[in-house]
Amino acid sequence: MSKTEDSKEGRRPAHRVRAVPDTPRREEKRAERRRQLIEAALEAIAERGFAACTVYDIARHAGLSHGLVNFHFDSKESLFECVIDMLAAEFRAAWQLALQHSKAGTVERVKALALAPLDKAICSRSKLSVWFAFWGEAGPRRRYREISLELEREYLAALTEALRQATGHAASDAATDASLISGLCDSLWLEMHLGQGALSVQAARLRMTKGLTRLLPDLKPGGKRTASDHQSAG
Repeated sequence: MSKTEDSKEGRRPAHRVRAVPDTPRREEKRAERRRQLIEAALEAIAERGFAACTVYDIARHAGLSHGLVNFHFDSKESLFECVIDMLAAEFRAAWQLALQHSKAGTVERVKALALAPLDKAICSRSKLSVWFAFWGEAGPRRRYREISLELEREYLAALTEALRQATGHAASDAATDASLISGLCDSLWLEMHLGQGALSVQAARLRMTKGLTRLLPDLKPGGKRTASDHQSAG
């Protein structure tokens, strides 16, 4: 065997760094960090808007280095999508909870669904700012547009069915009423957003309740119109 071969045989094998396996605690910590960054991104977008918001703004709101933002998210855009997904999930959970805690075929269910988007946890000042910034971007961005349209379709479908069961109206009439209620909610969101707190959530909920009474004056708490209601309406 040559000296060259001896030297090769005598070499130490290259040091290999073993990957540290993910543990439940490590995964939990990673999930917590991602949630922290998503919430920080929400505040940063509310402050500066989608276009002007930078990774450094997000890191500042999170109290972390911008390197950690890049470590947990592939891009700023992917982080923005997580913010939108979080808001959409909150909105969906709110009206689904209203369904769970109300009886089908009653005005209470209609009212619960109409008031669901006016929950304090959903329409805080920062979240409303992000919602309107998001809608401003939904036109040119396909993913944003898809999220917005899907969320609107789901909510309107649930509200339409609740109205149809509570009023006995045709599906087309119930769909029209659902669109009017959703439009009133959008109007209240806009007023709360532009008014910077001039319209409180409580006042907005009261206005929605009054709007429902005017839109559906013949509905009685607990169920559909009675025969006497139909006669008096005629």
